[in-house]
Amino acid sequence: MPSNLADLLSAYERQPDPELAAALIGHVRRALLERDGTQIADAELRALLSIASSTGFRRAFTHEQRYEDYEPTIRAALLHLRYSIGDMLADSARLLPDRSYLEEGDGERRSLTFAQTALRCGIIAHALRAGMTNATAPRVAVFSGNTLEGALCDLACLVHRIFITPLSVHLDEDALAKIFRRLEITTVLVDTEDRLRHVLRVITAHDLEVTPLFIGAGDPEEKGVERFDAFVARNREKALPVIADLPSNTSRKGNARSASEYVGAATVMFTSGSTGEPKGVCFSQLNMVSKRFARAAALPDVGDDETLVAFLPLFHTFGRFLELQGMLFWGGRYVFAGNPGREALFARMQEFRPTGMISIPQRWAELREEAERSGSLAEAGGGRLRWGLSAAGYLSPATFRYFHREGVALCSGFGMTEATGGILMTPPDVYEEDSVGIPLPGIEVGLSEDGEMKMRGPYVAAGLPQSADGVVQESVEDWVATGDLFTRSESGHYRIVDRVKDIYKNSRGQTIAPLAVENRFRDVPGIRRCFLAGDGRSHNTLLIVLDDEAPVLQGVTSLRQRETYFNEIVRAVNVDLPVYERILDFTLLENDFSQEEGELTPKGSLNRKRIAERYGEEIDRMYRERARTYHIAGLRLQIPLWMLRDIGCTERDLGVRPEGLYNAATKTLLRVSAGRSEQYWRIGDLEYQLGGASVDLGRLCRQPAGWTGNAALENFLPCHEGWDVSLENVLAVYPLQNLESTSRPQAGKARDSEASAPGEEKADARASVRGSIGTALLQLHRLLALIYTADTPTALQLFDDIGAALQSVPRRHVSLLRTRIGACAWHPEEAVRIRAYETLLLFDPDPGDSAP
Repeated sequence: MPSNLADLLSAYERQPDPELAAALIGHVRRALLERDGTQIADAELRALLSIASSTGFRRAFTHEQRYEDYEPTIRAALLHLRYSIGDMLADSARLLPDRSYLEEGDGERRSLTFAQTALRCGIIAHALRAGMTNATAPRVAVFSGNTLEGALCDLACLVHRIFITPLSVHLDEDALAKIFRRLEITTVLVDTEDRLRHVLRVITAHDLEVTPLFIGAGDPEEKGVERFDAFVARNREKALPVIADLPSNTSRKGNARSASEYVGAATVMFTSGSTGEPKGVCFSQLNMVSKRFARAAALPDVGDDETLVAFLPLFHTFGRFLELQGMLFWGGRYVFAGNPGREALFARMQEFRPTGMISIPQRWAELREEAERSGSLAEAGGGRLRWGLSAAGYLSPATFRYFHREGVALCSGFGMTEATGGILMTPPDVYEEDSVGIPLPGIEVGLSEDGEMKMRGPYVAAGLPQSADGVVQESVEDWVATGDLFTRSESGHYRIVDRVKDIYKNSRGQTIAPLAVENRFRDVPGIRRCFLAGDGRSHNTLLIVLDDEAPVLQGVTSLRQRETYFNEIVRAVNVDLPVYERILDFTLLENDFSQEEGELTPKGSLNRKRIAERYGEEIDRMYRERARTYHIAGLRLQIPLWMLRDIGCTERDLGVRPEGLYNAATKTLLRVSAGRSEQYWRIGDLEYQLGGASVDLGRLCRQPAGWTGNAALENFLPCHEGWDVSLENVLAVYPLQNLESTSRPQAGKARDSEASAPGEEKADARASVRGSIGTALLQLHRLLALIYTADTPTALQLFDDIGAALQSVPRRHVSLLRTRIGACAWHPEEAVRIRAYETLLLFDPDPGDSAP
């Protein structure tokens, strides 16, 4: 056996062997932890880290050895070298230069190798610095969903020591302004028009010197806002020093980074506090890098030819640390799904064939349903899925067992932002029902006398220093309380039994502070107190305890009148709540909560667990339906509850009128009537041929083939750019001018295209598509809506814009446009019919494929 590290490394590289792996770790352990006087060169330690990240090396150790020997020794090496995210990217660019790292699974389908990613990160970082108009260092925020451009900027800042914070797109204006000011943000990246307007309102109202840059599709509609890629291109030439060979320059030379900088705040993320105020958590390079090696030690078989399909956003710790940085560590491929909808996710899984999936329980349950529907998990999931993690909620043991039988090492887990993600995880080969696992390597946990878990370790991060924002400082050297109560089994597995903090997660893993929502109803006439329900559910509901002595309720005895009054109050509160916190339904209670029944504590606060148990029937009644059904003109229309939530309505706001559906909250009407003949119905500004007397408006509003050109539908319900959603029984779509023609268009099948999930951004109460679709599609939608309703001269002029659009828009937009323009072949005006045909002919010499 070789006696020095250099010879051990050479021997292992020639012939990987478990004994040599143990000898390597033992040699470094004695030098760095036991300090036996052995000298180790930095280059040798760097080579060890490259080897130690491989699956073969990690498999050489038993479970106990990975905890007791591997992780502590690797952590000591990281501290000695001050090994950073930049070093990790430099190593990947050097060892795997041509391997694909970041890919777009939607839209332009861009792909970047590790070497290209390193180069692009350097260009972005230098452009950000060069773009500052004064000597101030750039400080960046990302206010965006999961996008390749946002991820690149995040990596660029982490690699090149520019402060950055990814922010939840659900933050309201006050919270966003506080964060911008508190962190002295200079630049913010935004991905949609709606979010851009939101940011601009914050900047203007609070007089902030923050520059917004647009990373969405197309040019922003707001004047004076520059695209991020144009900003980078413009400032790249000014960047000094000139960038020559960035993959090598990303690596720190000779421990140039100071020890204090290595453990200091490189980035901040925010989590919901129990009062609803965002709580900032500071992460150092040590936090992020040590977590990657620790998580890898707990997943020894992960790391060979990995692919993840990404839908978790950067402001989610698992999306940023475990997925984006995890694929950087493992040398894997990270594919951006484009949107978080189940249809889009499954379509991307079938196309890109991921090896792992990190998700909320709801997605795992849906994947099982899809696999059973399609006949096999291989067909539904792409055929390569072999590992996964379910966290941020409860997943039934039956679903865990299903995936285990299918050969997927699905783990359960528990984590929080302060732990750089995960704290506990079930080992891949040891599952216990209802367990959230054992501590990950590198973290120490304990239970207080009342069962609350506390933690400490190298990747437990510190809070922002105490400030006027109410953010509390925590020392990483001290125990940090999790706010959750656990029990520990004899096997060492932990189970959650209750929460200390007044927070919960919904079925999508989003954290909700119920007290912050309930406080909005404080001192409202007629309300004695209320209770927000929604733990583990798809949306929130409310129990309202009536104050019958309030003057506003005197003489108001009918249930309908009282419900109307409280519905107005709930609707008003919803306007100022993020989408995922909104209330869809409520139940009125005559009797107050009491201490005698255990519903109130001696201090008068709510005993949430007891109330949820005692009023379980009332709460369950509000969740019996997933959609509301309406019958108009012989047509059955379904609207999913998430859609009502997105526009800030309650279930009581929508009703049937003779002309169609009426929304009392937004004072808008969606006209619905019978069409030209059987199977045809007018919905808004378009006519739909259906395969039966029913339609799912949720699908219609998520699939552009269903809503594009229908301005009335856009005005009534939130529409989305969801190309994978099936329209099911929608056979064809026509402009209303067709009603004036005696011709009968041949029914064609509406194309099943691509999918989207309901948008999660905070929107006005009024429905709008603009927050969740790209600028290019929005412009096409408006052009089509105008052509269908304009007079003949205007329609002919608009075809010039349509013709220009056909030359530059993505192919899937072209297919949709051609179908819609083809429908104009039955326009009552001959000039419009001819112009529609000419437009299609100029674009494609075979217009036969264009008609619906």
